[in-house]
Amino acid sequence: MRPSKQAQSLHVALSEGFRLFGNNGVVAHLLPIRPRFGELDPYNHVNHSVYLAWFEAARCEALESIDLALHTLAVRGLQIVVTDVIVKYRRPARAGDDLLVETAVTEIGGITSTWSQRLIRTPRPEASGDEARREVLCEAEVRAGVCDLDGRPTRAGASLKSDLIRLFVDPERWRTEASK
Repeated sequence: MRPSKQAQSLHVALSEGFRLFGNNGVVAHLLPIRPRFGELDPYNHVNHSVYLAWFEAARCEALESIDLALHTLAVRGLQIVVTDVIVKYRRPARAGDDLLVETAVTEIGGITSTWSQRLIRTPRPEASGDEARREVLCEAEVRAGVCDLDGRPTRAGASLKSDLIRLFVDPERWRTEASK
C-alpha cells in the first residue's frame, strides 16, 4: 500500500532533516506512518501494541534528526533506555489512515528525561468540516534513563543535555498544542 501524496511529501521533507514548528512555536519531530495489514487486528484497528513500536521508531528518528543516532550514543559510551511508559488510547487508527507521530522532550534531568509523543490522524486533502481537523488518536509519556553500555545509570552530562535540548518543548505548550 502506497502512502498518500501528502504523506510522501512529508516523508521527503523529513528525510531532509525537517522539523515542524507548530502555530505557537512548538517544535515537534514528525514521523509519517501508514498502517500496514499485519499491524491490524480483526476489527481493522491498529493493534494496541503497534503504537509502542511506532513511538519507539519516532524517538529513534528524533534522535537521528539531531545527529544523535543510537550508534553515536554507543560511541560516547551511553544508551538511553525506557524505564516507564504511560499510554492513553483515544481513538483507533485504521487501515488507510495517514498518521503522524509527534515527538518532543518535555523534561531533561541529570539521569532521566521525559519524552512526550502523540499519534495524529491527518486530514485528507479533500476533507472538509470536522473531517478536515487533525485528530489525536493516542498519547504517550515516556520516561527514559541514561545508562552506560553495561546498563548502569549514569549522569547525562552537559553534552548530551545540550543535544536533547534541541528536541525540548515546554510541557505546558506541548499540552496546549494537543488541544488544537
